[in-house]
Amino acid sequence: MGAVLSYSERPWTDLYEAGIPADLVYPDTTLGNVLAKTASKFPDHPALIFGIGFPPFRGGLLRYTDKLGAKKIIKKPEAYAMKYGNRFTPPSSLIAMANKEQGFHM
Repeated sequence: MGAVLSYSERPWTDLYEAGIPADLVYPDTTLGNVLAKTASKFPDHPALIFGIGFPPFRGGLLRYTDKLGAKKIIKKPEAYAMKYGNRFTPPSSLIAMANKEQGFHM
């Protein structure tokens, strides 16, 4: 039987190509904030229309959000945040959009 290696030894990093870091640092934020930030930078990107599973002929997820209204969209994540913690808090940009009664394409 071979030697037992501990996780701290991380022998698999020997297989990484040059320039590949052994550790990755991720921002301390929610997935919702990352998606909102990316969506605001690229509102008409095909990935937001095709990749999320909303029909492209209806304009994708952002048009759906505009149709329902940001106030309605944030209700469920706000309830989850109260029950399960801040990781479910809707993105601040979406909360601001709801308060101003704005949309992505309005």
